Amino acid sequence: LGLLYERGLGTPKDLAKALDLTRRSADGGYAPAMYNQGVIYETGRPSAPIDLIEAYKWYSVAGARGDEDAFDKARTLAGQMKEDEIIEAKSRVRDWVLEHKKAAPPAPPKDSGDALQEYNK
Repeated sequence: LGLLYERGLGTPKDLAKALDLTRRSADGGYAPAMYNQGVIYETGRPSAPIDLIEAYKWYSVAGARGDEDAFDKARTLAGQMKEDEIIEAKSRVRDWVLEHKKAAPPAPPKDSGDALQEYNK
């Protein structure tokens, strides 16, 4: 739904509403919206600040929901980040998972990476 508002497909274009709807879907545990949140923060679209720490967080939690491409994106971003940024990003992943237990994955996918290691603690 957020993409429809972002692109003005069937509705007037509304970037603020697009961001809000995408975030709400992501917070609800919808992996494609989580991935889209990662894209939003990685690229700064639509009209959001570029924030690699937030992008890493969203790609990681999307990966924890089974999106293998999201884990690849998180790994790629980690290569562009400083060590303290990676530590902060992993902390945000852990915090998000703890705050959204109902949205957390019921069973870890194979080769789940950092996000699920934090989830399983």
